[in-house]
Amino acid sequence: MLPVTLRKVLPFGDGSGSSRETSLLVSLEATQLLASMAVSATGLYVVVLGKELGLSDVEIGSLVTGYTLALLVSTYLFGTLSDMYGTKPFLIIGFLSSSLMLLVHVLAFNYTSLLFARLITGVALGVYPGALFSLAARVHARMGRFSAYGSLGGFVGFVIAGVLSGAFGTRALFVFGAAAVMMAFVLAIRLKTPKQVTVTDRPSINPKKTLKENLGIYMALLLRHWGANLAWTFWPLYLLMLGANYFYVGVISALNSLAQFLGMFYLADRFGGKKEFDIGLVLSVLAFIGLGLATNLLQLGSLYVSTGVIWAFLYVGGIRTVVDHSNQKGAAIAALNSMVNLSTVLGPMLATVMIAFIDYRATMYVAAAFAFTSLLISKKTKT
Repeated sequence: MLPVTLRKVLPFGDGSGSSRETSLLVSLEATQLLASMAVSATGLYVVVLGKELGLSDVEIGSLVTGYTLALLVSTYLFGTLSDMYGTKPFLIIGFLSSSLMLLVHVLAFNYTSLLFARLITGVALGVYPGALFSLAARVHARMGRFSAYGSLGGFVGFVIAGVLSGAFGTRALFVFGAAAVMMAFVLAIRLKTPKQVTVTDRPSINPKKTLKENLGIYMALLLRHWGANLAWTFWPLYLLMLGANYFYVGVISALNSLAQFLGMFYLADRFGGKKEFDIGLVLSVLAFIGLGLATNLLQLGSLYVSTGVIWAFLYVGGIRTVVDHSNQKGAAIAALNSMVNLSTVLGPMLATVMIAFIDYRATMYVAAAFAFTSLLISKKTKT
């Protein structure tokens, strides 16, 4: 059992289901936390490992792009399949394969071997998210609080990454990540999941219908996060230009993850899903304009940390909207996460082109324009 004080601060299993469903939800939240720790700790230092292997910036960029594309396709494909064949097999396969693929990074010795490791890791990490969120929805999880454990895992992962990489080197992070996901795999094996779908139900599974029904939300989220990733591509350089040091960059990055967790856990379930989503879009427009107008590091840091809370409203609001709107929950959530992953490819690509014509500050205004367009799309979307 968790200590009483910790359970008061982080009430694991805080849904509205039966005692059996609550017990299952606790295990799902733990797997979410462990997997997110591994992904954040390893993802942050892949570029550093690339530099240690002597790779060029272009080669490192292709690692990031290849991984993201593999994750995008895998997330949608396996999220859809989990609706057809049940969630538990995809949790078990996803966590086991992810653990093994993270460990493969330790053996990478050149560009080809590291690219292979990133591609197969992207595929493996896409196997379980749709099944994980789908199962959480079926046991009446509060989506805000459930999502929060992912952000908390990200925060813890960043902190651990800084300690481990300094003490034992970059490759130690992938051993840690593999161990964390293996613990999630052990928990997944022991899950007693409710009956989900039968063979006679499978013909009714229609991923295209799910995509079409929620297209407005998907497009709004894609555009907003496209703009955000465009802005964050050169974000550290923007900070350094205004006098920041590397320590400051690291601190506010960790605080942003912590703000995401707090926003998801304590705020994001207080409104209807669509209302939360629209609130996030309005605040996104204001935040990016503010980041463009900021003149000192205190203003920039405060606004950047606030975007963590804003993302909590957007992400949780989007998930709640598509989950409530579709009985094909795995496909609906997988498509939403695929939009997020796609934006992480498109954002840096556009930023690389635009930076030849605009400065760092102007990228914030472009992000604000993307967010405003997203708001217009969302307002015209009926749910």
